[in-house]
Amino acid sequence: MKINFLNVLRGKSTPEEIAEQIVALEEKQKLCEQEKVEAKEKVKEIRSRVMCGERVIPDAIKQADLALGECDINFDVISESLAKLKAKLEESLVAKRDEEMKRIIADRNSMNRDKDKAILELWRAKGRLFALAFAIYGHPETTRRHLEEFPEFSPGLGSDAHKVFHAEIDKGIAELRRPTIADVEENIRSRDHWVSHFDLDEEIKSLMKKYKPEQVKPAEQSEAVTV
Repeated sequence: MKINFLNVLRGKSTPEEIAEQIVALEEKQKLCEQEKVEAKEKVKEIRSRVMCGERVIPDAIKQADLALGECDINFDVISESLAKLKAKLEESLVAKRDEEMKRIIADRNSMNRDKDKAILELWRAKGRLFALAFAIYGHPETTRRHLEEFPEFSPGLGSDAHKVFHAEIDKGIAELRRPTIADVEENIRSRDHWVSHFDLDEEIKSLMKKYKPEQVKPAEQSEAVTV
């Protein structure tokens, strides 16, 4: 995973890009900690030898101290950058939630306008249906009763009416413009659920899990079989 935290910190980055850099730096931090331990042990070893009167390579102590100092600076850079990245990740996720909230309001207003138009079109279709039924039954109340009763939209299985009715349903649904109002409404409902149940800690945890390498389980040692 490429370390590129400076560009991420300086520019406008997505939560995913920030999380990826946090994971990369955390891995680098582990290596740096190990390097610090090794450098410190090296300094202690050389200084111990000098204290005991042993001859060491000229400038050995100075070089060991410099190496340890470099490890300390690297560790500080990583720690400070991680703190900034984590703060930026929180800000980015909150901003993402707020932007999504604005989009949901705009999308819902647009959907409601389309839904109102569709409902009027449905009433037009119902009016045409009522007129067709009126031609058969001849009286408004008789027509209404027939249209409201259960069998009116459940033609007998195998009948010509059943075939025609369901053929028209299939044709009409296939010709619907996608996404339908119901599709849009479900999408908005799902997004609104995320916004209304937004949990910053859970969002961060989920992103970290996405980019952290999977822990490799140690292979189980099988017991030796004695013959």
